[in-house]
Amino acid sequence: MLAFDLQSLSLASPQNLTLAAAGGVALILLVAGLKSRHPAAARYGALVVRLLVLAALGLALASPSITAQTEERFAPQGVWNLAADGSAATVSNFSARVRTAFAEGKPPSLIEISGKPAHVRAAAAIVEPLEVPVRLKEEAVAGDAGPVLVSVDAPALLSPGEPLAATLRGAGRGGDVRFLVDGKEVAREPLDADALGWPQLALEPGRHDIVAELMDGDDVRQRIGHVLRVDRMPRLIALGMTGAEFARLETLAPNYERRAIDIKDFSKANLQEAEVVVLPILAGLDMTDRQAHALMQFAANGGGVLITADGAEQVSPEMLPSELRELLPVRLMQQPRVPPPDPPVKEEIGKAEVAAVSIMYVIDRSTSMESKVGKATRWDIAVEAVRKSLEKLDAWDRASVVAFTLKRTWMPRPQVVAPFDRELIARELRDLEPDHEYDPRGYNTDIYKAVEEGLDVLEKEPSAVKMMVLLTDGGDRDDDGGKARNHRALAERAISKKINIVTLGIGDGFNESSMGSASARRLINDIATKPGYAYIAPDAKTAEVAPVVFVRAVELSYEAYTEEMQRRELEKKKRAVDQPQKPPVVEVAKGDYALQWTTVEQQLLGSEIPKPPPRLAQYALTRLREHSANAITLGGVKDEQPALLTLGGYALGRVAFWASGLDDESLGGVGQWKDFPRFYAQLVRWLQPRNEPDPRLISGATRAGIGLIDPIEGAQYVLRRDGVESSLELENGELRAREGTLPDGAAEIIERMGSEERHIGDVFITERPAAASVARVLDEIKPAADLAELPPIVRTTRREALEPLMALLIAALALMPIERFVRRRS
Repeated sequence: MLAFDLQSLSLASPQNLTLAAAGGVALILLVAGLKSRHPAAARYGALVVRLLVLAALGLALASPSITAQTEERFAPQGVWNLAADGSAATVSNFSARVRTAFAEGKPPSLIEISGKPAHVRAAAAIVEPLEVPVRLKEEAVAGDAGPVLVSVDAPALLSPGEPLAATLRGAGRGGDVRFLVDGKEVAREPLDADALGWPQLALEPGRHDIVAELMDGDDVRQRIGHVLRVDRMPRLIALGMTGAEFARLETLAPNYERRAIDIKDFSKANLQEAEVVVLPILAGLDMTDRQAHALMQFAANGGGVLITADGAEQVSPEMLPSELRELLPVRLMQQPRVPPPDPPVKEEIGKAEVAAVSIMYVIDRSTSMESKVGKATRWDIAVEAVRKSLEKLDAWDRASVVAFTLKRTWMPRPQVVAPFDRELIARELRDLEPDHEYDPRGYNTDIYKAVEEGLDVLEKEPSAVKMMVLLTDGGDRDDDGGKARNHRALAERAISKKINIVTLGIGDGFNESSMGSASARRLINDIATKPGYAYIAPDAKTAEVAPVVFVRAVELSYEAYTEEMQRRELEKKKRAVDQPQKPPVVEVAKGDYALQWTTVEQQLLGSEIPKPPPRLAQYALTRLREHSANAITLGGVKDEQPALLTLGGYALGRVAFWASGLDDESLGGVGQWKDFPRFYAQLVRWLQPRNEPDPRLISGATRAGIGLIDPIEGAQYVLRRDGVESSLELENGELRAREGTLPDGAAEIIERMGSEERHIGDVFITERPAAASVARVLDEIKPAADLAELPPIVRTTRREALEPLMALLIAALALMPIERFVRRRS
């Protein structure tokens, strides 16, 4: 609340009030002493107006200010209950209420979620990030029906070598529980507690079914289960390493699928099968710009790259591909040059190119696009053209779609388009309704603004090659002043920014016999950046080429990318030939240096400082780039703090530079440090891509149905079990069999959009026995204490209070001409 009274008013320059008061007294005496032809009432009326002006000026010069106090309270409002019914909308609305309450300082002190086990856990996964303690209550079964098995609590994914840690929850007592993994019995225990620990097992990579059976003698009374997957070992590529270096890597990274690739055999395709790449800096000299660009894309899209300083004393930074230099989290320092110095290598590269190609489709969505061209509408042809051309995009490359009328709709903005996304984008485009808004002159489209906005976005795209494809079915509107647009200026701007534009005019608006076709044709030719990039399809037969034009635009982009990489490679070779002398190499310091850990090393990798610290024999001199972190430094160096291990991020990925070699000569005592292999393994593990969970959740599986939170509208869902598929139908947030009930046992859920499909989850379908229902409290997923009320926070702010004075001054100045007029009339 806001507290304010007159006591909160203060003056920064009160001495100015004295001057204003003196002026007021002098003015009064002057009016009283002087004789005038005006009556006394008129004179004293004028005096009052002038005194008001003088008072307002005096107060303004005194700089009045108001001190205000704002009190903020944080008062939790007790326990909030959420009845989880399997509906995503219920949980979403509840979460929104909690966030609003937090903003008002009145959140719940505890959230209690109750409902069916699967619904409770699905809701908890969404509510947990709200930073409020959560208690779960699930419906358990007990009573007249006797003991039952309730749930299997186990992770969906295990890392290689990670033991199975699962808990079987039950209600009631009596009977034995048989534990099975992949159909084989591994243990048998009595059901004598609400929670039984699953036998500890080491599972091989792949999918596994873990099942618990409640036995009644030799008969199975109830069966429940869980499906989990053990991830394969992460894959590591050793790029450009010698045989000795690769052999050393086997001892440093034993828990990886390692593969050695020579630089000449390296391509972008290799990176599709790896999580981490390790290469010595010396190998970078043999790397082409295209290979370096592929490595940069790999890191930008979530991969990890470790570069070591093996052979650094033979490396000139100027001869490394610019993309590889940009990827480094450090600047390599060169040996001092002999005068006269050559121009230094440009280490600070421009904007990162995280993709080879970025293509943008600018599509007319006016009402005229609903017109038929043969059997399909113009819009249908445009959508199919987008879908087919997206299939030609490589992994990690980017695409965007903007549908325009008088306004622009992005569907989507530039992003990496995964295979499944192609059908999703096409479906959303098909569902997009035309805009019926027209300007006063009857136009429904603004092509100029759409292309202009598209160029604004493309200019910022982190791609080597940028392509725009424009499709429209008519001419453009004039500007707001009624003048024709200069569309050629758009092409010239695109050319200056190295952006190509392919244009396609479709429909009878481009037929030479139709009105306005000349200006429409001229528009198509003016916006295209090359004469061969403009296409016109005025009838049904020629309109069939639209998908071909779009696909060709993608092919042209990759041809341009190849030419760009070849150009950069030629520049690199030319630079090497033009060098008057061999460029200086990286400066390598040799000595005996003690390792010193920084807080970054301790936080990220968790290593402890050995005593005495291991000592390094040599390291390459570097300087940290912006946003990089020095994890290990060296003692006994007079120069600025050297960086032995530098960590950095690159878009979605991570990059590290080890400023020494991995051979015994470079490592010195570090190579004999018994924990060095463990430290190296921690470093490589830090570089691995982070596993992001699928935000959509399968909330439970019984023979009646499988709960699915956040389904995709229009998608088809299939239950795949033992290679046999069964179609599912979505009804009230549950996937159900089209006929009868679902089969019990382990299965997987497949989501399909058009020709694309993806696995979205594993389920174990079971039939739960009917029984009385009671509430049973589970472990709190946030064992913290309830949120408590905090003392109020009082914030004091000071602001100037000149607004009333300015209003008074304006009013007085407005009265002066009136007062003068009255005096003259009197």
